[in-house]
Amino acid sequence: GKETDTLLTELKESFKEVVSAMEEDISTLSHLSKTDSLTNIHNRRAFDEYLEKEINAWATEKTPLHVLLIDIDHFKEFNDNYGHRIGDQALKTVATLMEAVGKDFRAATDGRFFTARFGGEEFTVVMSDVDNNTAMEWAEAIRKRIAEYHFIIRDINGEVLKRDIAISVSIGVAEMLPHWRGAWAENLVDAADKAMYE
Repeated sequence: GKETDTLLTELKESFKEVVSAMEEDISTLSHLSKTDSLTNIHNRRAFDEYLEKEINAWATEKTPLHVLLIDIDHFKEFNDNYGHRIGDQALKTVATLMEAVGKDFRAATDGRFFTARFGGEEFTVVMSDVDNNTAMEWAEAIRKRIAEYHFIIRDINGEVLKRDIAISVSIGVAEMLPHWRGAWAENLVDAADKAMYE
């Protein structure tokens, strides 16, 4: 009796450990599947899922919703001039600067701010629960933060090869509009894309 009980307790414990290890693996995998491996911010898949959630909040709670599309200007030339390794550094830097603005945004507003790499040299921000003027101001804050940053190119050993390189971005801001009547995400991203090209 007693031995069997002890054995069962031990089995239960080790089973719990196995399950908890599996749960950790699953959450790690889910995190990895939603993270852009280069910049360490959310990837396109995470963006799509998040936007869907925010669209539901917009539909039920009528909270304003904005999407920003951010494109690094002349990135192909940048890559051609400095090579892909440096191009990758520029992408990482832009992601870091966007995250920094997001931190300021959260401290200053009650809104939500979600950054993701959209693909290639394009990034996106989802801003929820702030009005159009505020969204525009923060878009400008992102543009400015990146424009004022002095990008330094280092070789593999960390030696500075070139300093004070400017990176600029173009940003399109779109607000969710009720008259679209569906295909919300596509319409919103499309509107941000059009605004970016203007």
